[in-house]
Amino acid sequence: MRQKNKRTHTLGRKVNSLVILLLAVSILTVVTLCIFTFYSLIMDMMETRCVSGTNVLAYELEIYEPQDKTSLLDELKERMDCEFTIFEGDVRTYTTVQKDGERLVGTKLSKELADIILTQGKAYVGKAEIMGVNHLCSYVPINNNSGLVFAGVSMETANGQIDLTLL
Repeated sequence: MRQKNKRTHTLGRKVNSLVILLLAVSILTVVTLCIFTFYSLIMDMMETRCVSGTNVLAYELEIYEPQDKTSLLDELKERMDCEFTIFEGDVRTYTTVQKDGERLVGTKLSKELADIILTQGKAYVGKAEIMGVNHLCSYVPINNNSGLVFAGVSMETANGQIDLTLL
């Protein structure tokens, strides 16, 4: 009787251990899926913010033709929490993007993006490096492909949103 009781007890421990292991694996799997889903959702939201930003900026430039474009960009940045730039050709002429407190006007768009947007006349939504900082961004051609507008969010900001959501 004692032998049978010992076997049952040993089997019970093994079953308990297996249940705990399966529970831990299940929890880990669910948490991983949640993190991946939150990451995807936040990136989609940021991408949508960028596309909306370029659409609003292009509309403002086309319909209202503002005299003070720097003020327009600053207002949009405050409202939409994005960086904005207006390019003439592939050169930044108005921007909210700054380095060391200076607006980065006069800098050029990368050749790859200039080819997609200015030569091919296509919009671009994705990641791009701007002055050494990775951004999630949207570029849209304007003025019959002689210029373009940009709206973007730094990946640091996007990752901060992801961390905040996960917390």
